[in-house]
Amino acid sequence: MREVHMLAQIVITSDLRYFLTQYNAKRIRQGDKPLTLRQVARETGIALSTLTGLTTNRAQGIQFETLSTLCSYFNCLPSDILRYTPDEE
Repeated sequence: MREVHMLAQIVITSDLRYFLTQYNAKRIRQGDKPLTLRQVARETGIALSTLTGLTTNRAQGIQFETLSTLCSYFNCLPSDILRYTPDEE
């Protein structure tokens, strides 16, 4: 009999909403206006629908180029805006 191994599902979700909230709190403390998704979209060239999908966790994935652009824009690491949750078996 052949053994079938089930691969654990990798669950990676976006923490962009939380990250942006923390980022804006820091901006406000420094006397700057908070960033809107529309402003981030305009300044990065990332579609507003893509950013909205990432902040609502409706996105099914993220392009490496998009991730790289966000990390460059916010001067952060991918782990600051993405969260890995191990599959519970």
